Order: sequence, then structure tokens, then C-alpha cells
Amino acid sequence: MRKNDIQLSDAELEIMNIIWQAQGELSTAQILKSEACAEWKRTTVSTFLSRLVEKGAICQRKEGVTCYYSALLDKADYREKKTKSFIKSFYDGSAKALALSLFKNSDLTKEDIAEL
Repeated sequence: MRKNDIQLSDAELEIMNIIWQAQGELSTAQILKSEACAEWKRTTVSTFLSRLVEKGAICQRKEGVTCYYSALLDKADYREKKTKSFIKSFYDGSAKALALSLFKNSDLTKEDIAEL
């Protein structure tokens, strides 16, 4: 699967965020210790990790019985792709319409607007 075509479920995205935040390799045990996975069983996390490997979002390296995972999918690239898709789907491709919606329906202060 091409990296531009990768679709992540909410749970897979949670695991990707853990891996992206680490900015390096993490073992399954380290991923399980994260707050986002606190209520998940080892088998559940292992299943999501296997899916992410199959999708090409992460790579797996084995050292003995321990598996280490690192990101292949760039967070900024994925975020940009999802943002473009969101704008296309909900705002007919208009970033201006999205911005107007954000300004109209939020509690932005004058300082926030000036910063943007």
C-alpha cells in the first residue's frame, strides 16, 4: 500500500501518535505502558501493530523475542493528507470556508485571530 493511501482507524492512530511522539523505536512493552493503551490487552495492541506493519505505516524489527516498532509514515504528511480530505469532503475543497467556519463558531479572541 502506498503511504498516500494509508487509512488509519482511531485506535491505530492512537498507537501511531505514541510511536510518532517517541521519535524512535519502541517495544511492544513500551507501547503498552503508555496512557493511551492503559486499558488494552497485549493481544489487542499486537493486532493493531500487525495491521500498521501490513499497511506500511510502521516497520518492525525483532531482537530475540522482543519486537521494536518505528514509524514509516510521516506525521506531518499524514496530517496534511487528512486535512485536505476533510476540507474536500466537508467544505467543497474550500479552505476559506473552513476558516470562516472556525472563526464563526469558536471563542477565538482578538489575540488569537491576530496570531493566526
